[in-house]
Amino acid sequence: MSKIGLEERILSQVKTEVQYWLSIESKITDAYEYETKYEEVARKITHKILQETMGTLPGSRNQKKKF
Repeated sequence: MSKIGLEERILSQVKTEVQYWLSIESKITDAYEYETKYEEVARKITHKILQETMGTLPGSRNQKKKF
């Protein structure tokens, strides 16, 4: 996949999470709930970035070899 397509896909996912955060942020009154929701959104964003940029994983080094 091209770098530009990957970048746009990541940015659209991040935009969705930021819009979600902005929609609920003003409604939260409890400090604990604010922190947990903030952390949840931040984790989702970093997880999506990691998943998109990871690429294909190599095979296991520990897998039994066939001779």
